[in-house]
Amino acid sequence: MVVSAALLGAAGPGGKDANDIRARLKAYAPVKLQVDLSQLGVRDREALGKIVAAVDAVDEIYWKQMGRQALEARQAFAGATDPVDRLYRDFILINYGPFDIRNNNERFIAFGSSSGPRLPGAGFYPDDMKKEDFEGRLQAFPELREEFEKMNTLIRRVDGTLVAIPYETVYLDQLAAASRTLAEAAALVSSPSLRRYLSLRSEALLRGDYYASDLAWLDVKDNPIDVVIGPIETYDDALLGLKASYEGAALVKDAKESRALQVYEENLEGMAKALPVEERFKQSNTGGNVLEVLNVVRFSGDFNAGIKTVAASLPNDERVIQDKGARKQIYKNVLEAKFDTILQPIARLFLPKKDWELVTKESFVTNVLLHELSHTLGVDYVAGKKDLTVRKALLENYSAIEEAKADVVGIFNMQYLVAQEIFSEEEAEQNRATYLAGIFRSVRFGTEDAHGRANALQLNYLLSAGGIEFDRKKGEFSVHPKKFDPAITSLAKELLEIEGTGDYARAGELLKTHGELDPAVRDALAKTREVPVDVTFTYPL
Repeated sequence: MVVSAALLGAAGPGGKDANDIRARLKAYAPVKLQVDLSQLGVRDREALGKIVAAVDAVDEIYWKQMGRQALEARQAFAGATDPVDRLYRDFILINYGPFDIRNNNERFIAFGSSSGPRLPGAGFYPDDMKKEDFEGRLQAFPELREEFEKMNTLIRRVDGTLVAIPYETVYLDQLAAASRTLAEAAALVSSPSLRRYLSLRSEALLRGDYYASDLAWLDVKDNPIDVVIGPIETYDDALLGLKASYEGAALVKDAKESRALQVYEENLEGMAKALPVEERFKQSNTGGNVLEVLNVVRFSGDFNAGIKTVAASLPNDERVIQDKGARKQIYKNVLEAKFDTILQPIARLFLPKKDWELVTKESFVTNVLLHELSHTLGVDYVAGKKDLTVRKALLENYSAIEEAKADVVGIFNMQYLVAQEIFSEEEAEQNRATYLAGIFRSVRFGTEDAHGRANALQLNYLLSAGGIEFDRKKGEFSVHPKKFDPAITSLAKELLEIEGTGDYARAGELLKTHGELDPAVRDALAKTREVPVDVTFTYPL
């Protein structure tokens, strides 16, 4: 269909603007992902196709989770024939709705009766529900709390009363399709441990209990392919930070690169002990962690929305992490695409010329890996409260605080790795410069994005502490040779203590003080207009 002028409304904010939508699309560089599939046997290759089908099935669930606003936008532009309307359609598909993810979820198109800002609860809650309504219901009926706070229940009003409904009931059609194709993949794969995981994950998608399949995933070995699928991250729930979005990733393992990560596994316990906080905030299960490098064949759902994921530390279930550890995955082809397209150009815009060569692909990989490892460090449960997770204590502040913690503790751990002579001081210098360039890559995601806000927090804190210097005349940022490490240590301590105490107010105050960009920094960011913010993919399968 052609989207009419009446549908789109008047030109201006939120209306149709050809120049505006072209500029927004320009922020995403198209990349054809490369994956070597020649290593796969015939049956594993067929299984990978089944996994891709499962990953695609949960993509439709994610659209529904983004709510009425997203579905109306997709429908309005689905059959667009006008060239400008097609541009809007493409940008809606990138963002899974009419809100620009990398620009603080600003609405970029209004149409018909669909206008106004993004609902903080997306499609997880009734459109008009407030936090007070949710808590009021639980105060009146405390026996409902577990059901209401589960990551995989939707909150709805039935005859005016808030009730919790399992995802598995609402999304049964798509979950049944994903479950079936995972079971078919399990029958084909060559790895017995992968076969067990796929079978259990197939069942979990329908039952809504992922504990057994999460444990089985940590036992997977000798697997040429892999899949991440399910309701996993809570970034999209800006109202309460409780509800998880579906996402999927079909993956091919790089066995050689994965073996090279063993040195980090061997030193994880030492990094945990070296954290700059009291012992009660160091409780951490560092055993059982699996480190691996993979290439992405297909992303869907939250993995695919807006800013593409370069790595993951999963599962998120605190029980699994305590019992067995976590799997740290680096998505090599995604990371390399971002380094070449985005990080190198940004380094040349923000860092002094003498520091350009310090920003390396190897350091980028190391920093991303240390970030993922650091999700495991610190505590998952508030100290002294064995039943209260940090996630539930910090609510909507959790995602930004946790992402900042992983970044900061990751770069803090470089000090430990240098002391152990695993890295040289020269390599540490490269990692610091690459970390700084990486802040400017991620802060452009916008402060409504958990990663964007986390990087704004880091930048502002380190600037105020003198760890990063800003030459306002030249618009250049640099690492202070003496103040950077102490500033990183101080911020790591702050973030780890916030999580360890579950201090919601302290988290909110830190984000309020440092979570928004200084006007001078915003002005400096203006020179990145010609550098893509992120990438869009043509997938190999």
